[in-house]
Amino acid sequence: MTVPNDLIGCIIGKGGTKIFEIRQISGAMIRISNAEEREANSTDRTITISGNPDSVALAQYLINMRQISGAMIRISNAEEREANSTDRTITISGNPDSVALAQYLINM
Repeated sequence: MTVPNDLIGCIIGKGGTKIFEIRQISGAMIRISNAEEREANSTDRTITISGNPDSVALAQYLINMRQISGAMIRISNAEEREANSTDRTITISGNPDSVALAQYLINM
């Protein structure tokens, strides 16, 4: 997938904290190209995601949600579920407008 270079910061986060969290939550391996690896005249950065299909899909979803809303969306992993539950908890953080947009997009 590709992300405009001017939005890559919201995906990576300060000191790599956001991309680290997306890797941890999804279980996917995620590589973001550096600025020097861009094709000529391109302002996009390439994000390569690998892993099992569920991990890749979750990573893509989380990256897209950060890109669209600017909010951080965390989905609990299997170990955090309550006993005998298949439900997962979604936690959204960020400024109020970003949180509201993320909630709207999730509920669509």
